[in-house]
Amino acid sequence: MVARSLYVCRPLTNGADLHEWAALQGFKSALPSDDLHVTIAFSREPFDWSKLANKGGSLRIEGGNRSVERLGDAIVLRFASSKLKERWQGLRNAGASWDYPGYKPHVTISYKGAPPALDSIEPYDGPLVFGAERFAEVDEDADSDIGETQLSERLNVKQAAGIVAKRRRAKRKV
Repeated sequence: MVARSLYVCRPLTNGADLHEWAALQGFKSALPSDDLHVTIAFSREPFDWSKLANKGGSLRIEGGNRSVERLGDAIVLRFASSKLKERWQGLRNAGASWDYPGYKPHVTISYKGAPPALDSIEPYDGPLVFGAERFAEVDEDADSDIGETQLSERLNVKQAAGIVAKRRRAKRKV
């Protein structure tokens, strides 16, 4: 039995879609696509997690309540997911600690590139597609060296118009 801290996340595999949405909403920059994720466990308190199974496969979340909010220094896309909440509770029941009141799944979008009026942002309504869980020990300095991708360079006016038209067509089909 080896007690260790535990960090579990699922990477967002369609980060380019989130970047396109963020640019359309006025974000100047966002975390790089390969840093976008949802955290499921962040246990600073060591415990024996050697027998916990990694949940493989992808997890697709569509619809549900979503909002864009400030969380500490970060701007996040908050969303609902009973599967993630159940997994979080299972990890808590296995011994993982949690320093926050309850579990509120979210993807951090940006620390410094958000538009000034968050209440005018329409939350991303496309699918959130997450990859398999990643297990690691907690790295307290993990956020200290993350840069941001400039979104204005990634999206021009013609691309933006095409994205808006595509989303309108998709909504009409529903």
